[in-house]
Amino acid sequence: PALQVATAFLQQLSGTTELGDSRVRECLRDLSLATSQGAELTRGILRLVRGKRSIREAVDLGNLVVEVARILRHTIDHSIHVETAVEPDVVVHGNHSELQQVMLNLCLNARDAMPQGGRLRVAVGLVTPRADVGRPMDRLCAVLEVSDTGTGIGPETQAQIFEPFFTTRARGNGIGLAI
Repeated sequence: PALQVATAFLQQLSGTTELGDSRVRECLRDLSLATSQGAELTRGILRLVRGKRSIREAVDLGNLVVEVARILRHTIDHSIHVETAVEPDVVVHGNHSELQQVMLNLCLNARDAMPQGGRLRVAVGLVTPRADVGRPMDRLCAVLEVSDTGTGIGPETQAQIFEPFFTTRARGNGIGLAI
């Protein structure tokens, strides 16, 4: 209910003609995106807990990277340089909000691994699969890559990163990479 109220207020504000400052309009768009993500995150947690599958559809990974980059502007220190490299028309079959949540989690984990700053790169492209992955070699595969110049992940943590609600933070948030 609180997210629905916030969304309604943001829609009402966005329709106001007195908003001449482009920065205010941009912030309202970003707030609207954040409330939508909050609502979808809640639905995702409920699906995970109830063991239900999410709705899958065509998702343009390039557009997703652009959305995540917008969010990162508000959550990542300016000492971290965010780079994006997006091939056009890389579309996968999946759930938009789940893919966005995973990408955002990876980027925020990268941020935490670079307390002194560094470089965070998010790339999307198409590649020919390696022979050892069991995919037809005549079909291209979509690749989403998040890389950083941070401290890395130890083997003991790597073994747990896909467990539901796993976190290395004192106060974990979200559903992590299990999604």
